[in-house]
Amino acid sequence: MRVAVIMGHEIAHALADHGAERATQQMGAQAIGQILALGIGQVIPSMEDDFTVWARQSAC
Repeated sequence: MRVAVIMGHEIAHALADHGAERATQQMGAQAIGQILALGIGQVIPSMEDDFTVWARQSAC
């Protein structure tokens, strides 16, 4: 009986197209992650350059 209930529940999800909703949410999350990665990629190199300059000046 439990298996039938679970199967019915999963079939209802498939019919309601929840899989497509989940895929859309994941794509949105990936896009946000890529945007953040690009932003961080722009910030970190400049921080690294600042640290390199500071380290060279401190070594003298």
